[in-house]
Amino acid sequence: MKAELNRLLPTFDDLTFPLLRLIDPYGDTLFSSNQMHGFIPEWDRFALNVQKHEDRELVKHVREVAEKCQKNPHTFLRFRGD
Repeated sequence: MKAELNRLLPTFDDLTFPLLRLIDPYGDTLFSSNQMHGFIPEWDRFALNVQKHEDRELVKHVREVAEKCQKNPHTFLRFRGD
């Protein structure tokens, strides 16, 4: 699943996604519940460009985890790199 998500994510130099571009494909990236107010709208905008059904399912799953993170203080959304 990691490789699939890495293929979809914006690159580090894509300034139109200030949070998503920071997801490190080789290391772990953590977002706190406080960051979800910026992460979720950015993720939703990113999701609009996802075409394949299986990719949309993965993007939907991350969105659901982000919502849980937002609702629960002191929780984190973690992306694990390769």
